[in-house]
Amino acid sequence: GNLQVKPDRVSFNTLLLAWSKAKGANAGKRVTELLETMQKMADNGDEDVRPDHVSMTTVINTLAMSAKKNRSNPKQAESIISRMEDNKEAALRPDVVTYTAVMKCWMECGSLRAAGRAVEIIDKLHQRYEDGYLECKPDTLAYNVALNAIAKSRAIEGGAEHAEALLGRMQDRFVAGDRDVAPSARS
Repeated sequence: GNLQVKPDRVSFNTLLLAWSKAKGANAGKRVTELLETMQKMADNGDEDVRPDHVSMTTVINTLAMSAKKNRSNPKQAESIISRMEDNKEAALRPDVVTYTAVMKCWMECGSLRAAGRAVEIIDKLHQRYEDGYLECKPDTLAYNVALNAIAKSRAIEGGAEHAEALLGRMQDRFVAGDRDVAPSARS
């Protein structure tokens, strides 16, 4: 073939983005397949298509958008984020946006674990940030998604109390000077 028209990471990321905008039920399946194709090509020596942070976060966001139709999507999202966490390259590590997308995936699938998992992810974000992963600093959006997951969950006993406690944590951090977690009208 013509090497001048060889697909690269940007080509694949553009295709992933296009699929993320598709309304069909198979978007999550298709982006997962494309991510696997990218990884296989990279494993076979084509470094130009190695998935990056954008690739993986786009796939997780797409899984979140189709989670109502496919309740296994949160497990797929968790698998992807685990791969990212295990990666030694800083450019491939998950950030607050990636973790927020995983929380959305849990929330959208309607799983009984969604609320608890959202709180665990907020805790993980704080821990990673304290461990020096500055890209994991929780922000208002992350807290709002976690609060929404609690509010939508029917499984968590004392959900209102859990939501209020999480909002209290958010407010305490804001009062202590963390402007990235300023409670908003959605909080």
